[in-house]
Amino acid sequence: MSVIDRLEARGEVRRTRNRDNRRQYVPSPADEGRGTVEARRRAVVERAARLTAG
Repeated sequence: MSVIDRLEARGEVRRTRNRDNRRQYVPSPADEGRGTVEARRRAVVERAARLTAG
């Protein structure tokens, strides 16, 4: 199972057909995936702030 398959199974990514090449799919973040990315981004920013503070 690929990374994209796992993300899709968790509802974080959805696949749509490539308009230019119908044999390909284009992954894009689903609403659940956007929330996950934002939460992880905040965690990274907070950790960086702690590491660089005094």
